Amino acid sequence: MLNDPMACCDNHSAPLTYPTRVAAVLAVLFGWLILSQDIGLTVWFALLLVATGIHLINRKPRVR
Repeated sequence: MLNDPMACCDNHSAPLTYPTRVAAVLAVLFGWLILSQDIGLTVWFALLLVATGIHLINRKPRVR
């Protein structure tokens, strides 16, 4: 398959390391705990989006 430009690639994104996965969540929680910052609905929604993205990147691929 010399004409296939993706023949050399495996098309999988690299899994994130543990500190990378939790850094954004811990930053928000420590900001609330230490700095007494307000965590509104927008922040909770953003944390949900971050967690969903982390899950989608690190999930096992489906076998077809």
